[in-house]
Amino acid sequence: MEVAINANDEVKVAVVEAGCVEKLTHISSPSLQMKAIDLLILICANDESLKLVSAQQELVTTALGWLKAPTTLPQRANSALLLANMARTDEMCEMFISRGLVSLLLHLTQIEEPEELSGKVLVSALSALRNLCLPVSQKAGLVESGVLDAALRCLRDSKWPHVHFKCLGIARLLAPLKEVCVQLSQPGTVALVCERCSPAEPAQVKIEGSRLLAGLVKYCQSEGASHLNLLFSRYAREKKSFWLLYC
Repeated sequence: MEVAINANDEVKVAVVEAGCVEKLTHISSPSLQMKAIDLLILICANDESLKLVSAQQELVTTALGWLKAPTTLPQRANSALLLANMARTDEMCEMFISRGLVSLLLHLTQIEEPEELSGKVLVSALSALRNLCLPVSQKAGLVESGVLDAALRCLRDSKWPHVHFKCLGIARLLAPLKEVCVQLSQPGTVALVCERCSPAEPAQVKIEGSRLLAGLVKYCQSEGASHLNLLFSRYAREKKSFWLLYC
């Protein structure tokens, strides 16, 4: 069943229409719950099936419950990834924020576990936080809740490129806010972002970082774009990285 759902979007829609989502949310066995969450992640990856799922408040409540429950970290990580897949419309993001999802996700970013496990948990939590940053109306509130601070902390402390990618994405989505632009344009933060754009990083991380840096120049035009350009050029020369000259 998992292979069929993953390979065919029509199957995803058919599974929702057949009432399978309701049955998956009622599974109580911990081992089977993990498999149910995996299937729901695949189902919610499709826009059409997500529209059908979004109307089912029981799944929303259950998914939040899975994240709150004292289950294993892998299950909580998968629950966060499910919520990330569900939070792809302004309406769903606003609803999740109103139901306290942000604080649950921020808590996951502070869990100290072996690096491999904590990296997976971080990626899932940051994926959901990134999607919650999409609605314009919610950006300021998310900054006040500490989302940007958490992203910068994880960007600094984590060694996982996938974590860097999500953190840079969060910062880029929040950068249009004046106070965020000012914070991100500080020399120490610019140096950190440039470090994560180094040639050793995967291409997607470098691209996301360059998009953030370009956005900072755009949003801070009246308050220090020349200062930013100077920082970029100086950092590129110090690191002897030709690529950074085009950030």
